Amino acid sequence: MKLDLTDASIYDDGLTRFEDKEIDFSKSINFIYGKNGTGKSSICKLMKEQWKDKEVCIFRGFNELLDENEKLNAIVLGEDNSNINQEVTSLKKEIDKIKKEREEKKENIEKPKEGDNRTNLFTEKRDLENQKTKKEDEENKIYIDGASKVKREGDLILSEGNKYDKNDFKDDIKKAKEQGELSEEKIKTLRETIIVDEKDNIDEINLNFIDLNKEQKEINSVLEKTVKPVEVILELEGNHRKQDFAKVGLECHKPNDKCAFCGNVITEERYKKVKSYFSSDDIKTFEDEIKKKLEFIENNIDLENKNINIDEKLFYPEFREKIKGFKGKITLIIRERKNILNGFKDALEKKKANLFVKMDILQEDLPEDLKENIDAYNEIVKENNQYAKDLEEEKKEARKKLRYHKINVFLKKKNKKNKNNYDEELESIKGSIQGLEGSISAKDDEIKKIADEIDGLEENLDRKKKKVEKLLENTKNTEILANNINKKIKDTVNFRLCRKEENGQEFYEIKEKIDGREETIRPITKLSDGEKNIIAFLYFIESLKDPDKKDREKIIVFDDPMNSNDDTMQYLITSEIEKIIRDIDPNKKDKNIKIRSKDKLILLTHNTHFYRNNLEGLPGIHRDGGYGKYNIYKFRTINGKTIIEKIDKANRDINSSYQRLWDEVVFLYEHKKPNLMLNLIRQIIETFCSFSAINKDDFYKKSPELKKLLNVNSHGIEDLEVDLNGKTEEQIKNLFSEIFEYNGYKEHFDQLWEMYSSNKEKVGQ
Repeated sequence: MKLDLTDASIYDDGLTRFEDKEIDFSKSINFIYGKNGTGKSSICKLMKEQWKDKEVCIFRGFNELLDENEKLNAIVLGEDNSNINQEVTSLKKEIDKIKKEREEKKENIEKPKEGDNRTNLFTEKRDLENQKTKKEDEENKIYIDGASKVKREGDLILSEGNKYDKNDFKDDIKKAKEQGELSEEKIKTLRETIIVDEKDNIDEINLNFIDLNKEQKEINSVLEKTVKPVEVILELEGNHRKQDFAKVGLECHKPNDKCAFCGNVITEERYKKVKSYFSSDDIKTFEDEIKKKLEFIENNIDLENKNINIDEKLFYPEFREKIKGFKGKITLIIRERKNILNGFKDALEKKKANLFVKMDILQEDLPEDLKENIDAYNEIVKENNQYAKDLEEEKKEARKKLRYHKINVFLKKKNKKNKNNYDEELESIKGSIQGLEGSISAKDDEIKKIADEIDGLEENLDRKKKKVEKLLENTKNTEILANNINKKIKDTVNFRLCRKEENGQEFYEIKEKIDGREETIRPITKLSDGEKNIIAFLYFIESLKDPDKKDREKIIVFDDPMNSNDDTMQYLITSEIEKIIRDIDPNKKDKNIKIRSKDKLILLTHNTHFYRNNLEGLPGIHRDGGYGKYNIYKFRTINGKTIIEKIDKANRDINSSYQRLWDEVVFLYEHKKPNLMLNLIRQIIETFCSFSAINKDDFYKKSPELKKLLNVNSHGIEDLEVDLNGKTEEQIKNLFSEIFEYNGYKEHFDQLWEMYSSNKEKVGQ
């Protein structure tokens, strides 16, 4: 079973941290030793990410398995319970925060309690409403005064028994202003309408009047028309006056009479000749035509004079002014028509005496069409007659118009309180009210928005409370596990875990007993990290026996289980890990273990002593090929990348802190990092001198160059860029070798250098 180390998804920058592509965990027991920062925690993250189909149980310390509840002065055990407690605690904080936010919002929109003089949206809206009420009172006062003024007119302008109040006045204002003030003449008419009695219907004018334009054209046609005489009488030719004279003479003389003009005797021959001059059929027909037209014109003159009679007094007051106008207009047109008709008559009479000559045509300016005016007059007659049927409604309408007039008069009146008239005052008040209504509406919007937010908070609060309830339903009873933990720590510490329950949630108080005195509850803030760690570690061990996990194949991972525990705690942790190892790889002599566990163990640590203690507990580790039974790795970092070395022999393993220093300096030499070798060389020399009881100054006496180099250039990890005066790793190794040789310990140097400089087996193989 291998772990892919090229997977960079767990890193924020997307860059892998390992030089190797994979690491092998196919063996049942796997140890990894590496300093902090070499990628041990990254290995655990990759396990979680890549082995989701497996039961991976990882112990990373007390933070994930033990949670504190300072409010209850208690702890929560178990990863699930701890996670639930953390989530519940977080949710309760959120609930408290939501409640606080809800109360703050409520305080902003609700009526303050008595004695609370603060300002909020409620009081701001109330102040605006009070201002609006004051303005409305001012507005109503004007309406009341106006209504009172109207009521003084009584029945003249009120229809229903003088019932009229401020609301009626207010409702009338708009239409009153649309109407405006009335003229004195209009007021007089309306008053007459209100008191008038019902009148008889008036007859329409139903006469057919001749078309003057048409008649003028026909008469002009007659005037231009001529006829020729039968006889030729030279004395009459071309002279219509003589022709008229002869025609008249013919009518008043007989043959053999003396001429009244010249006194001569009119012979019979002359008489017949003149008579023949005027006796053709055409002349007779033409004369009849003129006669007929004359009679037609004369008849119409008489008709138009006799049949038109307009009396405005017969009409209701509403129509009298219009009728007066029409009466004058129609009378004028009749007069003009009479003149035109008389002109037509005169022209025809002249034509009658001048049959043989063409006369000038008539070009008179004709008056307006009488028919159009008569039709308009008749429409008023119809309205007047209809008016009689609707007289009560018309009187009501007249009262309304008079009332509107009175309202306009009132509105134009100056207000005693200021320079404005009532109309201007009303507009100002309405503007103020409208502005206040806008402000109140804006406040309502703000209040509604906050109320909606409160509703949202209530819903969120309800969701979170239900979530807390659901989480608490999923908490596990860890009392059996806690009792087992108490048994294991009873000889090591002076406290025990005591279960308690509050609001459906399980907690553990820490009860301690000092010098045989009565047990007291120990503040959880007084628990050291080491004590928290051992509680969490033992809980993790006990949880592996959970029925849900017991029969499943597990990968048990310890990620740096040791922190600052004392030796007793370290022994307890080591003994528990040894039990897991015995279950996985039982000693054949151990009769208590009959079935070999299929679990895998992966232990990661930076603690050399802890590493060695657990390594010693591996069955057969010191036999030939003992390291081959296990996967044992060493992690080291160079240039930001972790290099994994598989330890396959005891002499390649770390036996002490001193040997670890040699291992590190050889590693840096092989990776060409001379700047990092110096600090380790200084530590090796100091440790060697201390262990061998050698004076350091004496040890450096024959190698002043190395001493100076170490004193000048021996820095911490943060000083990687320090100037080394051009020394290579080979030169530094030679100086290091020489100082041991000068002091007679060349064999010691060669042995340890050789021990850690042999070839390494590849990790993935």
